[in-house]
Amino acid sequence: MNEPLVSAPLPPGIDATTVFRSLFVASPDGILLVDAQGAILLASPSAERLLGYESGTLAGLHIEALVPDSIRPRHAQFRERYGHAPRARPMGTQMDLVAKRRDGTEVMVEIALSPLQSHGLPYVMASVRGIGEYPRVRQALQRARCSEHLAQLGKLAVDSRDPQEILGQAPAIAAEALELRTAMLHLLDPGRTLLRLAGGVGLGAGKCWASARPGAPTLRKAWC
Repeated sequence: MNEPLVSAPLPPGIDATTVFRSLFVASPDGILLVDAQGAILLASPSAERLLGYESGTLAGLHIEALVPDSIRPRHAQFRERYGHAPRARPMGTQMDLVAKRRDGTEVMVEIALSPLQSHGLPYVMASVRGIGEYPRVRQALQRARCSEHLAQLGKLAVDSRDPQEILGQAPAIAAEALELRTAMLHLLDPGRTLLRLAGGVGLGAGKCWASARPGAPTLRKAWC
C-alpha cells in the first residue's frame, strides 16, 4: 500500500493531477473524502446528485447529515470506533444501508470505505452507490410493500363488520401495493354471466363487464 503508483507514461500535455481530477468528477459512484472528525472535505458530482445536493453544497457538512435520524446516534458510535481502527470495507457486504437525502427522503445505498492513513493522509474515502434501481432491490421492495398492504387488508377484513367498507377500500389498498393508477374489484352475479364493478380507484362508477356465457374467454364492456 505504501508503494508509489506505477503507470504507463501519459501523453504529452496531460499530467497525473488532471487525470485524477477527471476520474473524481467522472466516477459513476459517489465519492466522499471525510476527515477524522466526520467532516466532508470533498464530494464528487455523482455523490451530490445521488444525495440531492447542489454543486458545492455537500462539502463542509458533517457526515451524520447523510444518516437517517433513527440511526444517527448509532452511526456516530460506529464512526468513532472505526476511527480507532480504520480498515477497508468493500461494497456488497450484505448490509442494508440507507442514506438521507437533502430533502429528507431516503435512498438505499452500498458504501465502500477506504482509509487513506497508510498513504500518509488522515482521511477516509467513502464510495457511495445508489442501489434502489437494482432489479433485485426493486423486487425485494415490491414484495415487502405487497406483504405490508396484504396485512393491512387482512386487518381490515378482521376488524370491519361492514362488507361494503371492505369492498370500497380493497381496490385502493391493491393499487397502492402494486403502484397502479387504476384498480377494480368485480363480483360475479348469481347467474354467472355478469361481472359487476363492486369498487375501484381511477374509474367512474357504474361500469360492468358482461360475457356472453360463463367462462367465455372474451369480456365485452357494458354499462349498468
